[in-house]
Amino acid sequence: MRGNSLTWGFSDDERLRDQYDLVIATSMVDVSALKGFRPNLATCPWLVYFHENQFDYPDSQHQKGLLEIQLTSIYTALATDKIAFNSPYNQTTFLRGAQALLNQMPDGVPTHVLDAIKEKSAVLPVPLEDTLWKPLSTELNTAEKSEGENRLAKNSDAVTVVWNHRWEYDKSPDRLLNFVNALAKCSDRPAVRFHIIGQQFRKVPPVFDTLHQRLGELGWLGRWGFIEDVHEYRSLLAHSDAVLSTALHDFQGLSVLEACALGCSPLLPDRLAYPYFVGAEHLYPSFIETPQREAEEAVSVFLNRCLSGFRKKSESSERMKAWSWAELGQQYQCVIESLVKG
Repeated sequence: MRGNSLTWGFSDDERLRDQYDLVIATSMVDVSALKGFRPNLATCPWLVYFHENQFDYPDSQHQKGLLEIQLTSIYTALATDKIAFNSPYNQTTFLRGAQALLNQMPDGVPTHVLDAIKEKSAVLPVPLEDTLWKPLSTELNTAEKSEGENRLAKNSDAVTVVWNHRWEYDKSPDRLLNFVNALAKCSDRPAVRFHIIGQQFRKVPPVFDTLHQRLGELGWLGRWGFIEDVHEYRSLLAHSDAVLSTALHDFQGLSVLEACALGCSPLLPDRLAYPYFVGAEHLYPSFIETPQREAEEAVSVFLNRCLSGFRKKSESSERMKAWSWAELGQQYQCVIESLVKG
């Protein structure tokens, strides 16, 4: 995080010497340092977008230098002219975490630091693409289309559940396995099929091997692994019934919102950013300290929803239009114009 300001501060790139009407940066930029290295960039307005914050990550043995990153993010917030957060949850956890960190510092911290940040911050979600509400693309070739339709037709009467998150620990795949096992114990469950289609990285949590085996044993295994083709991915979402999250970390949940825009009914924990974007009827109780109880509660909500029907795709899709570019674009324009005009 500190390295980017050093790189850009002393780069030979001529673009960094130009004068600008506005600079838009992410929260991963050390704005205070970059302004010091590049005086020409210190005289124009800045908009910093916080798509996440470093105060609200689940504990991890892989975290290094967290305190420095957290403190730098406070400097960045103070050094910019306008701050945009992608959800109230992101904004609240940043402010709460920043206050807790400042409270631990020695005497001399100005009392109005948090007030200064609050006054120039706003919630501005990442918009969903308007193309999500257009008819699915016909660009897939005939062979791909037939293969995809055959996969979707298999067990067509089953309730199809999508889990479309990064394959990392903070998305809590162990809680997903708990959900599968809890559902398997229910005698009154419907036929069900799971599509586990998130993006994978070099280190995949071992629980995915167990999950793959378990879904196979139960006959519930649908698509497995990242789908590179966006049209095929969206087609799968549009043909699925529910999108499930078990996450411990989500500041907006774009993959969930995209699935909802394509008609999936959300089944989400009552935590993180989710309550802001979906109604209470789409949430299951959150029990961070007792994952097994949470899984049982989630299954209970799932089964009740199966009885009432998951097929109301238009309702789920329509609600998500509030987060589309068509709806949010004007808010972005107003923020940018106000900064440029001063």
